[in-house]
Amino acid sequence: YGMNHLDPFENDEFWGHEILAEVARLESVLNGEASHFFDLGALRDIIDYFRYQNDVKKAFATVEYALALYPYDNDLLFEKACLLYESTQFHQALIAVDEAMEQEGNALEYLILKSEILRELGRVDEAIEFLSQFTDDESFKEKIFYQIGILYSQKNEYEKGAEFLESALTIMEEADEIRFD
Repeated sequence: YGMNHLDPFENDEFWGHEILAEVARLESVLNGEASHFFDLGALRDIIDYFRYQNDVKKAFATVEYALALYPYDNDLLFEKACLLYESTQFHQALIAVDEAMEQEGNALEYLILKSEILRELGRVDEAIEFLSQFTDDESFKEKIFYQIGILYSQKNEYEKGAEFLESALTIMEEADEIRFD
């Protein structure tokens, strides 16, 4: 894993000494220097810490370690997909998000991530077709319409894109009217 020992940031009030101690413990495990047990919450905190530090490599190593301990945790699978996406490893990200969707279903953030991955792979039509399956879901319909509108715009199909973006705005305006009435 090649993780170097992290010098604690003594003045880092946001993270505190507990997380820095957990990070140091994890690094000793990943470097093969020690064996410790980590609960899932501690591993999530460490992942968040590495993300905050913009250290995708260490965040990914932590996710992989956490998945070895907690292979059925869907949040970890989704985190893995996000990190792979951020690392431009789009084929692997697609596999990971599909695996997460098998367990979790169609949570909005999963749908959006999958459409973004497909877009990055040059499969914009497939991304639109994929999202179009969820346009009847009232819980996040406007977000799906918005994403489809953006995808059409990226294909230079501006009129279709504008139609979807207008639909998204209309749905949001209607929701605001209901909320304030």
